[in-house]
Formats: sequence, structure tokens, C-alpha cells
Amino acid sequence: MKKCLVGIIFLICIFILLYLTGCTSGAQKEAAGKTKITYMMWGTPSEKATVDKYLESFRKKRPDIYLDVIHVPSMQYSSKLQTLMAGQTPPDVMYMGLEDFPRYTQGGAFMDLQPLIDSDKDFNINDFYPQLMEPFKYEGHYYGVAKDFATLVLYYNKDLFDKSGVSYPNDKWTWKDFRSAAEKLTKDTDGNGKIDQYGFVLETWFGEWLPWVWQHGGEVMSPDGKKWLLGDPRYLDKNVEALEFLTGLIYGPKPVAPSPSVTTDQGTYYLFKTGKVAMCTYGRWMCMDFKDIKDFKWDVSVLPSDQKRASTLFTVCYAISSKTQHPKEAWDLVKFLTGPEGQIATAESGHAIPSVKSVAESDHFLKAPVLPHDLNHQANLDSLVYARPAPTNPAWSEINTVVTRDMDLLWRGKEKPRDTILKLQPKVEKIFKENKIQ
Repeated sequence: MKKCLVGIIFLICIFILLYLTGCTSGAQKEAAGKTKITYMMWGTPSEKATVDKYLESFRKKRPDIYLDVIHVPSMQYSSKLQTLMAGQTPPDVMYMGLEDFPRYTQGGAFMDLQPLIDSDKDFNINDFYPQLMEPFKYEGHYYGVAKDFATLVLYYNKDLFDKSGVSYPNDKWTWKDFRSAAEKLTKDTDGNGKIDQYGFVLETWFGEWLPWVWQHGGEVMSPDGKKWLLGDPRYLDKNVEALEFLTGLIYGPKPVAPSPSVTTDQGTYYLFKTGKVAMCTYGRWMCMDFKDIKDFKWDVSVLPSDQKRASTLFTVCYAISSKTQHPKEAWDLVKFLTGPEGQIATAESGHAIPSVKSVAESDHFLKAPVLPHDLNHQANLDSLVYARPAPTNPAWSEINTVVTRDMDLLWRGKEKPRDTILKLQPKVEKIFKENKIQ
């Protein structure tokens, strides 16, 4: 019996070895005589499937290039890239989020694209929304080309609004209108004495609470990333009041949002998907989850406003490694990805907004085939007028860790906004000093 088992295991090992050898030799044959370009991306399986489709088109157009795609789950992307960078084996072309861009750019990780942009007659920088390209400049030169973007918008359950006789959100909504609607939509539907339907669910990560502070006239960090302003005397009262408004949604006299104990257990976006929450704020990416909702109708609106309008701008670029051995081919890939075919595929996939103006403002985006056709897609574009990217700097990863940890006490109702802000200020200033950011 033992001999038989050993024999079976041996045969299985031989089969696996032959299979892997066949795959390797197949890949080697495909790559033979071609210029190899590695392309690193993140995203859900559906996003990867979309990208794979238009990369096949690139492969057909450029049979001289062997394109090796490295797909990494979003939450693991940053650490994977850091490992490759440290090992001196970076991908030729890669997704690069704005939050990590300053650190890598200052460290010389990316190729200066300005000479290519200036000399390539097939590439027109004016095709792109300027506010998307500007963040990817360093010392006056572009080191990335905007891939796509999202603005923070308000998602809402139309059926719950209808049942409660509440008018849908619109671009005239103020914080007062928002709060009033949320109160009417917060209910104990089964009469057991507990709220089981909330008017709103609050996401508490940086990019989500930031625009509420901006709307109230507050500031968190200077646009150049050199000063932490959350506890600065010039903005302290405004920042405190904005955070008091947000925490009041959970812990005020009339709670309209579930506490972290509920959201941790059930998930914020899942509460919306299951009809337990009437409103939530996310970027375009959430359409990929919400498009499968069958039990109710939903739509999108701009965020409510207070002293002024504001939204967070989320954007990502394609960057080319400064260590690439094939800069021309890498640039050709970036041009294809930001050209008509790549941008149209981005628009129609429903997961992001194209960075090229003509595509974003076309039916490819405004009537994305994978999403309900009656959605107010225009709200995403309207928000771009007053959206701002979250400020960042080379020490942002360390800063964000400290901010997230300390703000968690606030969101769990353990501290008051003013106390949290004042305790946080010297901690962040210390990080600035240690990293010589001034």
C-alpha cells in the first residue's frame, strides 16, 4: 500500500513538473525575439478582465512586444511594489496612486516623461483634464500620465426616499437638507425599539471625511504637503465644527448613521446594498458592486454643501520605471492605455472615469453599458469642478498610520473632535520634522 502511494505521488510530481515546464517553454517561445515589458496593475477580477481585453488589442498592434502582466490585489499592491523596488526589479510600467507618488518620485524611481511628451506628436497633453495631470508633476516635469479618476459623490436608495416621501438629493442640497432627509430616513421598521434603517452610513478613512472639512472652510494639510493644518489656530474651530457634524450623525441626539460596532460587523457598503442605509458616499469604483443590486433603484448625486462646495479627487497615473531598459516601448504602452481604445474601455467598464476629456464627456461614460442607463453619471463630472486631491507628501504613509489610529478614537465616540485634533497636531508635526518636510 505504501509503495503504491509513493508511486502515485511520484507520478503526480512528474505530471506537475512536465506541466510547468510546458507552460514555461510556451511563455519562452511567445517571448522569443520580442521586447519584454512588465506591466503591474491592481484591481478586482472584473477590472482585470476589462484590462486584459484591451491589452489583447495592444498585443495585436505590437507583436514585437511581449507584455508580462503582474496583477496584485489592491490592498497588497503598495507592499508588493515596494518589495520589487527594493530588489531593483521594478515593473517597466505601473499603476501609481497619488498618495505614493511623491515618495517614489523624490527617490528617483520614475522616468521623467516631459521630453517624450514634448517631442511626441501623437500625444497631446491638452486632451487630459489639467487637474488630473497637475498632481503628477515634480519640479515642473511630468512623471506620470493620468490613468483615470473618481470624485466623491453621494449614492442614494431611490425606493427608500420614495417610501418616506423625501425628495431626492440635488445640487442645491445643504448640510441642513442632508441632515433633515437622513433623520426622516432613519427608522425602526419592525417596531422592536431598535433602529434597523439608517439615513446615512459614514466611511471614516481620510479621503471620505476630508471634503466635509473643506466644505466648512477648514483645512487639513497645505496643498504642497509641507504643513499639517488640522490643529492650526487659523483652521482649528472650523475643523472641530466639521468633525462635530460628522460624529453627530452617529452620536448626536438623533442618530442617523450606524456606529462602528455595526459597520465593522456588517460592512458599510453592504448596508447600502441590502437596503439598510439610504445614503452613502463613495467614488465611481463602487458602481462595480452596486450594479448588481436588483431589489431597489439607486442613483448618484453631488455631495451636499456647506460654506462652499468640495469633493475629494482620487486619481491614478501610469508611471514608467527609471530603470526600464525599454523606454520607447514602455511609453508606447502608456500612450495606448491613455489613447482612445484604453480610455473607452475604462469608460464603458463602469469602474472609473477616463482622464481624457472627450471620452469622459461622451456616451461611452455617460451611458456606460454595464450600468443602469438612468443613472446621473454627470454628477461625477460636475464634482470635478470643485474637487481637490487629498494632499500628500513623501512621509504620507507614516502620517496616515498615526492619523487613522488617533481618529479611530473619535469615530468610536471615545474622544471629542477638539481633543483628538489637538493631541494629533504635535505627533504629525514631529513626523514632518523627522522627515525634513518644511
